[in-house]
Amino acid sequence: THIPLTFACLDCWAAAMLKGPATATLETPLNHEHFRILPNDLVGQRSVLVDRRLQIKNTKAAGAASHAPIVPTAPVVNVNFPPELFKMFQGSHMPPVAQALPEVMQTPL
Repeated sequence: THIPLTFACLDCWAAAMLKGPATATLETPLNHEHFRILPNDLVGQRSVLVDRRLQIKNTKAAGAASHAPIVPTAPVVNVNFPPELFKMFQGSHMPPVAQALPEVMQTPL
């Protein structure tokens, strides 16, 4: 973000730098109305991005505190294939499963 740097801003910044690095440095201007980037109607309001980050942080903290698994936001898709679909992969030389089992295991329970 850029702000116009006028002579009044330079004078204010230089005077603050003379007070010490706790007030202003070359990289950090002082907290003064000349260097205010936000419009007056937005001062004191949180941005949407900050609200979302806090929401995510609180959700993770609540999930970690309760040891409950975090539900994924992506949908889960389960696909079931009918057994007939895999018959084409079985060779003709393979016997059916019931014939391949010993007779003891073929009897119903």
